Amino acid sequence: MDAALLWLVLFFTAFHLPNLSLAESRAGRTIDALVVTPVGWQGVAVAKRLFYGTLAMTLAAAMAALLNPAVLLSFGFWLTIGCGTLIYLGVSFVIASWSGSVASANIGAMIYLFCSGLLFTATSLLPDPFGTTLSQYAFAEGSILQSLHTLWNPAEQGTAWLLGALVVWAALWQLAGEVSYRRLRRR
Repeated sequence: MDAALLWLVLFFTAFHLPNLSLAESRAGRTIDALVVTPVGWQGVAVAKRLFYGTLAMTLAAAMAALLNPAVLLSFGFWLTIGCGTLIYLGVSFVIASWSGSVASANIGAMIYLFCSGLLFTATSLLPDPFGTTLSQYAFAEGSILQSLHTLWNPAEQGTAWLLGALVVWAALWQLAGEVSYRRLRRR
């Protein structure tokens, strides 16, 4: 339950808020005014990532301090929260860059969550060990939730592989977010 609460904090602050912010600024054409300033496209992208990333990690740390303060001393916790934040920032940049309005950004977010949840559930129903392994490592949400769950229950094993999967997912989603954001810039 604690891992799910932390996941919700990460999802709403690192995915949903930047997704809505970018879609709103794109629909209202304010992003065009921002990019002609000396800061440019890269500066706007960095500022959004820094603001929402810092907000997500701060709120997740505050939630963890309330639920289980001992986990704050774990390197795995900070790596999980950092990678989860980067994953969701990348996903939000991809969806918002392809959305023409706030409504379509919301629909894109719902489709993403529905598809990832459906695939996560379907793979977890496969026979072990293949199903469990695929659901934990092949989907970002599975890696985040399983890593947080393992941190809360230290008797369970497998944290190193989960953290490795999280780093790969974070790098891939950041790359996809950057490519999508550059696509938005060319319009």
